[in-house]
Parts: sequence; C-alpha cells; structure tokens
Amino acid sequence: SPELVLPMFLKSQLAGVMSLSYPQLSVLGDGPFQERLKTIEIPLARQMADQFVVALANAKLVENLNTMNWGILHTLARAVDAKTHWTSGHSERVCSIAIDLGREMGLEAADLEVLQRGALLHDLGKLGIPDNVLDKPGKLTAEEFDQIRQHPSIGARILEPVKTEESISAMVHQHHEHWDGQGYPDGLQGNEISPLAQIVAVADVFDALAYDRPYREGWAREKVVSFIIERRGLQFAPEVVDAFIKAVENPEFGNQSVAETNSLDYDLEAVK
Repeated sequence: SPELVLPMFLKSQLAGVMSLSYPQLSVLGDGPFQERLKTIEIPLARQMADQFVVALANAKLVENLNTMNWGILHTLARAVDAKTHWTSGHSERVCSIAIDLGREMGLEAADLEVLQRGALLHDLGKLGIPDNVLDKPGKLTAEEFDQIRQHPSIGARILEPVKTEESISAMVHQHHEHWDGQGYPDGLQGNEISPLAQIVAVADVFDALAYDRPYREGWAREKVVSFIIERRGLQFAPEVVDAFIKAVENPEFGNQSVAETNSLDYDLEAVK
C-alpha cells in the first residue's frame, strides 16, 4: 500500500519519523492518489507531525525542569551541610534513610517523592543559625539552645515564597516535634504531626547520633537503634519505629550512617 514518511525535527535535530500507510487510497490509481496526497494528506500529516514535535518539546522541557529542580534541592541541602564539616552529607543520608522507612511503610511512589524532597530540605533553617552555635564543642547555653530550636521555623519561612507542597513545608517545620508533645517548635503531639515529618524525625536522629558532632562522638549502630526503639511512643511515632525495627534488619539500611565508636550515655540534648 502507498506510504508517506515524514521526518520530525526538534531544534534542527532529527527527533523521529512518522510513517503513514494508505491502503484504502490505492484503489484511486496513481494520478488521483498523487493529487489527494499533495492537496490533503501531506498538509494533514505535516500538521500531525508538528503537533507530535510540540508534545515532545513540552515533555523534554518538563524533564529538564524536573532535573533542574532536583539539582536545586541537592544544592540547597549541600549548602546547609557545608556550614560545618560535622554535618557534611547529613541531609542526603537522612533522605536515603527516610526513603527506606517510607518503603517499609508501604508509601506510594508519589508520597516517596515528596518525602525525598522534604527530607533533603529538613535542615534548611540552619542557614539562619550562627556557625559558632552549630560548631560549639561544649554544652549549649539556654539562649544558644533556643537559637537551635528556631531552625525548623526559619526553614519554613525560607520556603514560604516557593510554591511547595504543604507536606514539604511540614517536614521542614515539624521534624523536631515529638509524639508525646515535648518537641519543638510548636509542641505538637501524636497525629498533629505530619506523617512524613514523623518519618524524617526518626531518619534525622538515626543519622545525627551515628556521626561525630563537636559536642560528642558518634554512637555505635546498636546504640542508636536501641535509643530509637526506647523512644517509641515518646519522641517517635510508634508506626514509624515499628517500620524502623524491620527496615534496620536489612544490612544495607543506614550503612553509610554508622559510627564505629561507643560514646556517651543516651542524652536528648545530644541531638541538636
């Protein structure tokens, strides 16, 4: 049967080929078919090809924007972590741990992507905390600890001009809230805390305790795990801790976040 083949170009590069077959027109004979091809079929086919190219260009633009967005998120996370060498890589490790927990809890792919974004940005507010407070080797004064307690609110304010999902802002604002209401900055408790923020809270503490900080050495993996289990229903949501207990059995869980040394007794102030 007669065929019409049209190349499709995107930014002067061949992006595809459209091939159309016309078995129903072959009965017209060469002359009538050629006339119909020139007056009707080719203009219609070219219009279709142009629409395909526009759709392809839009898809490529969305892909590029998404890539750029992820690049910006990682840049912001690394900017936060770069404020002090003690927290280098912390945000990206928390993100990885949070995703492991989210998968264990059966989150849908869309929720996992939101969790990934919020976990990367969870410490964004530390950009507004003085370095001498973040790097202080000794016990914080009441005033200094109050400054630290402001970083979730600062992070949420930084995000205000950006049209982010509410869940992302909630993770930034609520990742230091405690299940029993003893956390900060707003003293939320139970399911007043965003479900995704509950996950980030566990991931954040797991990584924070496992690494050296200026005021303490990192804890051994077993000690960190025991701490999180002991704080089930107090600092952490029971459902998240239950998922953590299962997920942490995987040898790959948190491998990059494990310290080799034992250290101080459990101390809530150790997790700034």
